[in-house]
Amino acid sequence: GNRPESDSMPQSSIQNIVSLEEMKLSAEVFFPTVHPFFSILDLGMIEKRPVYFWISQQRGTDLEACVCGVVALGSYFSPVPSASGAQVVEQSKLLLDLTISSPLGLLSLKHVAARVLRAIYLPHLSWMASNYADHIAEALGLHR
Repeated sequence: GNRPESDSMPQSSIQNIVSLEEMKLSAEVFFPTVHPFFSILDLGMIEKRPVYFWISQQRGTDLEACVCGVVALGSYFSPVPSASGAQVVEQSKLLLDLTISSPLGLLSLKHVAARVLRAIYLPHLSWMASNYADHIAEALGLHR
């Protein structure tokens, strides 16, 4: 028979881990350092949408998973890494793990991008993250 879909949300949010200013500083490192090699995110999306995201206190969105990736990689390549980098990586994991059992209608291109970012900042798990990204992209029909 049919089973109800999980609607669980993470208890925390990236807004509770880093400030909007810290996110912007990480983006200033991410875009000139990582983006030229993996141009999978729109700079405008990361510059404008997170401001609303921080104000609205939304949680568990595909945008939040992308922001976590930007913060994690920006912090990694920053001359002064963030003390909360491990928490950001864990938040990203929680968000992306929720997509494993998500119905197709709830998945988006941002989920694919967030998985690719995860593959970059966790090289020992890159095969798994990139595999999930491939499957989500295929399920969304991006190969057509």
